[in-house]
Amino acid sequence: MRTLVYQYPPLYMKPFAAWNGIASGGDTKLDWWESYNRLKHNRIKHHQLATLEKSLFSLTALFQAISQMESFLASLIRHNLICFGGWSKEYAKQAVFEEGKDVTILAESELFATPIGTKKFPDDISAIDPHRFCIGKKLWCYVGRDS
Repeated sequence: MRTLVYQYPPLYMKPFAAWNGIASGGDTKLDWWESYNRLKHNRIKHHQLATLEKSLFSLTALFQAISQMESFLASLIRHNLICFGGWSKEYAKQAVFEEGKDVTILAESELFATPIGTKKFPDDISAIDPHRFCIGKKLWCYVGRDS
């Protein structure tokens, strides 16, 4: 899963990318998680692991986990972190997690945007069409087109 980080230039974060190799026996360690655990148990000894990059990976992972869990959808809506685009709120709430429904909404915070539903961000950030992702409040500012 890709999450767009709102910065210039925009970039993708994929905090769980190492898990793509699980089926083929690849490395499944998440460096940011390993650092978090070491810092949690002894922050003085491991202070050099506390980097901005690992913090951003951790925040991105949390945002992805929350946005993909149906149980958090009501909270995301209540805090105005969901863009529904052309979908009615009631229909999208029910359909976005239903198998076989082609519904995508956008979880969007001050820092991140993550699609929820069937559509995922394309490999190339410049290929993001904000119209396909509910024209998020901030998404348009970072990847919108002039034409």
